[in-house]
Amino acid sequence: QGELEHRRVKRFYKRTNKVRFERQIAKHERFERHYRKYISALRKRTGGRATSRPGLSTDAVESVLPQQHHSMAKRDRDHVDLYSLSNKHPGDPALKDFAARLKDHLLARILNRQYDTDPPTFTNEDRDRLYISEDRLEQRYGMNIYYTTYDLRRGKDRVNMKNRSHVMTLSQDDDHPYAYAQVLGIFKLDVLHGPTTPDEVRMDVVWVRWFKIDETHRAGWKSKRLYRLKFVPPLEDGAFGFLNPDDIIRGTHLVPGFSLGHRTLSPTNPTSEWNPKKEFDWEAYYVNQ
Repeated sequence: QGELEHRRVKRFYKRTNKVRFERQIAKHERFERHYRKYISALRKRTGGRATSRPGLSTDAVESVLPQQHHSMAKRDRDHVDLYSLSNKHPGDPALKDFAARLKDHLLARILNRQYDTDPPTFTNEDRDRLYISEDRLEQRYGMNIYYTTYDLRRGKDRVNMKNRSHVMTLSQDDDHPYAYAQVLGIFKLDVLHGPTTPDEVRMDVVWVRWFKIDETHRAGWKSKRLYRLKFVPPLEDGAFGFLNPDDIIRGTHLVPGFSLGHRTLSPTNPTSEWNPKKEFDWEAYYVNQ
């Protein structure tokens, strides 16, 4: 018992800064004691089902198969009326033609045209053939993106709506292999397309705001500098769009360009409505490689 306790103290010592370590060791020991008491009480309340990470429910996300690319949070969800979004936020460029653009995205996927060289165009008649159940979107607030690590293990990136997550996907531009986007919404919806899907089909959609590579900034391996991104101006075509979650490669760590400051908040800046923390976006971001 004494030898085990000695090892425990040495384990705590490694976590200190080696200066006046006695108080730091006592702090770690006190934290561990309280943590064990908490786990013990939690196991009594849950009949022994407490996990090593308190607060993480085993059913917090959908059950996942080994080959599955992504999963969405089960508990955190809301229902959003498809046509009420634009009415609630008039003048917001993020919501301009929201329903039409969403249907265009869904039609491209259903008709297997999402990877066409030229973006497919659809008429109002085409859109009318696509029925979204009850004109309602099921909004989720988190999802996991799964990937294979370099040592052939299974890793995951968490996309959390509360943290303004960023994601990357393959680019159709030959100048840079990847495209980057900020996630504005995660949705599930049931759709019916008469000629193609006689039964309702469940589809996942990620609503994003696109970045563009800052061409004025020298970057890349030869320059030994990180790529710099800026938001596509909100009034430009293609500033906002939708993604099939299966096309997301991974979550992305973007470092704000602190020296360049924040973007100016204006009536055409959608962050006024779609930033959960009511914070400003930065003028530019660097792709952490």
